[in-house]
Amino acid sequence: MILLLTFCLYAKAQNKSSADSARVLLSALKSAKNDTGRVGILLSLGNHYLNKPGKSKTNLDSAMNSINAALKLSREGNFKKGELKALLLLGYLYMETGDFEQGKSCYLKVADYYHSRGDKLNEALTWNEYGHEFGYNDVPRLEARGNAFKNAWNLFKQIPGKQIEVTTAYKDMADVHYNQGKYQLAETELLQVAAQFEKIHYKKLYQTYYLLGILYKQTGNFEKQLFYDLECVKSLDQDPAVEPWERGLYYGEVGAAYYALKDYNQSIFFQTKELEISKRSNFDGFYSVVTGIVYNLAASKGPAAALAFLGKQQSIHPPQTDYDKEAVVRLELRYNLELKRYKEAGRITTAAVKIYPGQLQKSVRDNDYTFFINHVFTVCLITAYYLKTNQNNKAELLLNQLLSLPLRRVTPIPRATIYSLQYKMDSIRGDFSSALRNYSKLALLKDSIAYFEKNEQVARMNARFKTYQKEQSIQLLNKKNNDQQVSLQKAEIRQKYIIGVGAMLFIIVGLLCYGLRNKQRINKKLKAQQQKIDQINSSLQQAVLEKDSLLIEKDWLLKEVNHRVKNNLHMVISLLESQAMYLKNDALKAMQTSKHRIFSMSLIHQKLYQSENVKTIDMSVYLPELIDYLRDSFDVGKYIHFSLEIEPVQLSISQAIPVALILNEAITNAVKYAFPDKRPGEISIIMRQSDETIELVIRDNGIGMATLAAGSDADSLGLKLIRGLIGEINGQGHFHNKNGMMITITFHIDLLIEKLPTVT
Repeated sequence: MILLLTFCLYAKAQNKSSADSARVLLSALKSAKNDTGRVGILLSLGNHYLNKPGKSKTNLDSAMNSINAALKLSREGNFKKGELKALLLLGYLYMETGDFEQGKSCYLKVADYYHSRGDKLNEALTWNEYGHEFGYNDVPRLEARGNAFKNAWNLFKQIPGKQIEVTTAYKDMADVHYNQGKYQLAETELLQVAAQFEKIHYKKLYQTYYLLGILYKQTGNFEKQLFYDLECVKSLDQDPAVEPWERGLYYGEVGAAYYALKDYNQSIFFQTKELEISKRSNFDGFYSVVTGIVYNLAASKGPAAALAFLGKQQSIHPPQTDYDKEAVVRLELRYNLELKRYKEAGRITTAAVKIYPGQLQKSVRDNDYTFFINHVFTVCLITAYYLKTNQNNKAELLLNQLLSLPLRRVTPIPRATIYSLQYKMDSIRGDFSSALRNYSKLALLKDSIAYFEKNEQVARMNARFKTYQKEQSIQLLNKKNNDQQVSLQKAEIRQKYIIGVGAMLFIIVGLLCYGLRNKQRINKKLKAQQQKIDQINSSLQQAVLEKDSLLIEKDWLLKEVNHRVKNNLHMVISLLESQAMYLKNDALKAMQTSKHRIFSMSLIHQKLYQSENVKTIDMSVYLPELIDYLRDSFDVGKYIHFSLEIEPVQLSISQAIPVALILNEAITNAVKYAFPDKRPGEISIIMRQSDETIELVIRDNGIGMATLAAGSDADSLGLKLIRGLIGEINGQGHFHNKNGMMITITFHIDLLIEKLPTVT
């Protein structure tokens, strides 16, 4: 039974589409009897037509007729193996032609047969093949694809010795979850798969690392993308059967990760390796490799150099496929716009606008996301051209089309481009409120992308990869040395034998002379080898010292940045205090309020550069100091008591600043309005953490507020700011007006402060 299913799993991949094969099979069919031999010929003929290039209707109809004839003959002769083979091929044929219900029916018949026989292995293999017959981007049928892999996974778990199959099915389930947009679940599953494959030393581990790299690329976590892409490339050496095109693909992903992190030299290095493989193996996607190199050249040497390289590649390898043609259009339009060659950009746009907006709509309508991101980039560039040439109506039409897309399928960089275009369009229309919202989205997205650029983890990964390359070179040299030693030893044995046979009378003198010469020669070689080893050790020690120095320098730079930000904010405070000398009443109060807000942010940067940990703020240290500052500024220590219950909560700067501003506004409002005529009172601040949830409570026992309805007098700038800041940290706020004012805020801790993979 295993051989039966193996035949069906791999028969599709065999290329037997030559005219000679068809003639031989048809000739054999004419003389075959109605037995198992005839069934085998019909199945081979059906498989032949299925795998002919082009998938024409004529070939598919011929395949259908041959397979149905084999199925009918197998049932009439009660030949179960032939029937199962025919059903599997028929299921594959239906799936290829888009008749998914018929295809499912064929696979279920095979799976039900094995289930009735208790044959769990072949039942699992049937479900596994059925899952793989769905298209990679077949969104409407992702659930069915995932259920097929889950059934295979549950069956493989029940069979001893099938750990690789169990883990592979689990990997396929994670891949489905990724395509469904369940990125956190897919990440958890893929990390478990990687750990299991590492444990059993699975030689195709690089495929899992590749999927992790793609996942982190989609979510904008370029540091983790680089880490797993480098691990992918390193583990390729464990599998000598890796196809050249596949190796090139992985090099290209490493290059893309380095490009996202703006390390253009490293990016060009890996993408050039991919380009060399592409030229040698002549596989599709040549211009996807060229695109990466063009991006790097534009970033490092300018758009003119990028266009010159692109023109040279077009003259050597003219674009043939629709993918390659769109890539050339996209690159030429982008860099002609950057060079302000609007006449040339207009010529390109006139042709492109007739094709690619329609293709983008069709890909969404048909749930076909194969070239979705490429179409998004192209339409963004066409929109940018219209904006730059003041054709705002045309730009707005395309922009509305972009905004209607399922943005969860758009990676961070093109999504940032869409926000940028929307911000510019809003500014042109005078809709500054919408422009500000889109600019904020753009800034947040850029911050999330830039967070991982050029940090010490990337430097460590570079050092680790270079050390790995040096170790590989050393191992290669040692192997060559060992081979040379073996060759020398064989030569010496032959020489001794010849001397012994040819000069028996002088054997004693000859052996003594030979031994002396041999000893001198070996000593000389040993000295030369020792010198090489010493040079290699010296180079490795120097590399380690340079790595340590670089890590120390990066820590210092991070602290220096925070120090300078703090100094600049203090300078702003000083300027505000100088200006306050000439202000009165409301203007002076507004100036003081602004000064308190700026001090809240300044104090965070001060704590960062004074701390060993430059990623997070200890709120149990920071908040008491901020409250002391506010108490002294308002001079309320005599009649207002501050009660603090603050746990040592660690927050990232992206959450610490909004929390500090919330606290500043709440305390300022309480001091100003809760205790009229300096009546005694108490302000309580409580911050506690439970798992990943943080609760902040700010309470006073003052006179309270008359109403908290939006738009009332109580809906001051301070309360609006508090509500806005709560939204910024994705929190929930509750305002209670009983026996004073109480504000309760809950939010989840920022995932960015979780530990990233440690590279040593």
